[in-house]
Amino acid sequence: MRLVELRGISVLLVTHDLEEALALSDVIYLLSQGPRARISGRYEVLLPRPRDVIKARTLPAFAPLLQRLWSDLAREIGGRAA
Repeated sequence: MRLVELRGISVLLVTHDLEEALALSDVIYLLSQGPRARISGRYEVLLPRPRDVIKARTLPAFAPLLQRLWSDLAREIGGRAA
């Protein structure tokens, strides 16, 4: 994260961990299922930078966006997500 902020570079992170995605990202893209996956959602992460990945989870904007991501993911996979 330090290198990203110092140099202003972009990084593509592929993860199945929604909390990790929120803590590290500025924009999250949710993909559909299957080998022909498409972008099914785009979410801007409006958490302040520089960002502490541990403390980011305590910010007021974190939980509502996490809930929205889980909800949209559950809908995308047919309601099977927790």
